Amino acid sequence: MEGCETLLPRGVTEGPDNLFKFNHDVVTKVRISPILSETQLELFGRRITCPICVIKAIPGRELEPLKNFEKYIENLRSSNPGPIEYHKLPGTHYIHLNSPQLVAPIINKFFQN
Repeated sequence: MEGCETLLPRGVTEGPDNLFKFNHDVVTKVRISPILSETQLELFGRRITCPICVIKAIPGRELEPLKNFEKYIENLRSSNPGPIEYHKLPGTHYIHLNSPQLVAPIINKFFQN
């Protein structure tokens, strides 16, 4: 609770209709280079054996080209025995916070299955 009292005032802005928008993210302050190589991602992806649900906001925040991200999803599909869901939704990096009505039904259905 103490952390929330510190972080929320600096990380949100009140918008129209008394709605709030998250506006602080360390990614906006520094340039992030890829942490893992494409080969490393493929190797890690092969070790995942549970069901996967990926929700990608479009345009979101482009930390890598969309074609690279979708190639990773295809690699997961080809090597993972579990079901893999991939959803593209219109929104920003904080789609789960700003548009929970779009994200929640997908997550709820995924966990029900």
